[in-house]
Amino acid sequence: MNKLGDPDYSCYVLIGNKSNNPLYSAIIPGKDDGMVPLDGSKLDSCAYKVVDKASHTSILKDERTFNEIENYLKN
Repeated sequence: MNKLGDPDYSCYVLIGNKSNNPLYSAIIPGKDDGMVPLDGSKLDSCAYKVVDKASHTSILKDERTFNEIENYLKN
């Protein structure tokens, strides 16, 4: 995946900052969402937002995520 490079189109990265998986978090460097390190999720060419107190899986059902996506698509 690291070989793909940054996209050449507009995009938005949303990530949580809460882990429900202490085993994975023990081996993931830095802050993480239980599956992905926050620092590793940033792309230079994309907007970026951390959804506070959301995990990698809970972000998919979080109302804040839906609101962020809706706002991004409208603007």
